[in-house]
Amino acid sequence: MIKSSSYKIITVYTHEEARHHGRPLYETLVEFLAARETGARCIVTKGISGCYETGKIASRNILMLSTNMPLKIEIILASDQRVDDILREIISMVTDGVVAFDDLNVISHRSQSLPRPKKLRIRDVMTYNPEFVTPSTPLSEVLRILINSSFKGLPVVDSKERVVGIITHDDLLARGNIPLRLDLIGEMKNSLLHHIEPDVMKKYARDIMTAPVITVAEDEYLSTVISKMVDHNLKRIPVVDGNNVIKGIVSRFDIFKSISSNPVTYTGQNLFQLPVVSAKVKIVRDILRRDVDAVSPDTSVWELAKLIYATEIQRVAVVSEDKRLLGIVDDKDIFAEFTETPEDIVEIVISKFAFRGIRYRKTIKKLKLKKAEEVMKRDFISAKEETPIEVAMYIMEQHGQKHLPVVSSEGRFQGMISREDILKIFLQV
Repeated sequence: MIKSSSYKIITVYTHEEARHHGRPLYETLVEFLAARETGARCIVTKGISGCYETGKIASRNILMLSTNMPLKIEIILASDQRVDDILREIISMVTDGVVAFDDLNVISHRSQSLPRPKKLRIRDVMTYNPEFVTPSTPLSEVLRILINSSFKGLPVVDSKERVVGIITHDDLLARGNIPLRLDLIGEMKNSLLHHIEPDVMKKYARDIMTAPVITVAEDEYLSTVISKMVDHNLKRIPVVDGNNVIKGIVSRFDIFKSISSNPVTYTGQNLFQLPVVSAKVKIVRDILRRDVDAVSPDTSVWELAKLIYATEIQRVAVVSEDKRLLGIVDDKDIFAEFTETPEDIVEIVISKFAFRGIRYRKTIKKLKLKKAEEVMKRDFISAKEETPIEVAMYIMEQHGQKHLPVVSSEGRFQGMISREDILKIFLQV
């Protein structure tokens, strides 16, 4: 059975003489949609005959010749393309006509080029009113805010809320003596704070923040923040006004949500339909990172842990003898093995794998006896090398994945792609 995707159709019934701010309505509607870069298809059809509410007939018949012929304007757009906002603006523009709105099942959408958010500004995607701290905020309070926040970066502001710095995971690692990434701290904060509390109590935001900090203005184009993120390897940037006062924060994930707008239908690991097909789009193979560790199913969790903490992406692929991808292991999977005594793994991590003197020998033995196949995730989402980058981006956004495993058409592991890899591509288009 052919699958369909959910789109919306807006239909405007009007006439040639309808105006908006003194210009033909149909022209301003088309220009409005083009300027918003909504990814919409729009067509204006001129009727050969019709009548209006007043009873007046419009016809090309020589005996009833009318210069005010009926127009039908159809706008087709994906369901997640800010439909409500667009519809409200169209309704306000149409002062003489009928506006209709309905669902539309689309079975194919092909285009020579996919829409790009060239005119999208930072204010359109940023998170407003983020939490922030001052330079004198204790590190323990910084940790509490970050642990309970969806954002993993915290702006530091002065008494006038002007940005003077930012605290990120790297700052916590380098200057805060915090050995784990923030989501893991949230899962086992009691055990972790038990070990690091003395250090935490002695430090303040000013001791660990990055300063000066790179910022962007809310009216700058999205391409500006992408460039800064790629050039400086940043995951989030504070947004400020003309006086450097904090207005928001923008992250890679915010950008992903804004540009991964083409609906893709898939189940599990298999893409079975791509509603939007572009002839010029790049594919995953073009940006594939192949220097990713892959291990066999019988590799010990102890070896996995050392690999994971030695690599930037903090995840390892588990493959069969013929390189077929069987599963993925990240640090969360390893930590899940210590739900009863999480302080054991904290002690090991804090020791930075300098194993002399660690008293939890049973924990280390358990890590060495457990195999990768026992802890790996088997229900992973992957993409094929030929997958269009837009599709991969959509998958990552929908599942909140920072990295996406890539396999060949035969299912053999090839590597991974990251959000940063995709952002670099968007700077080239």
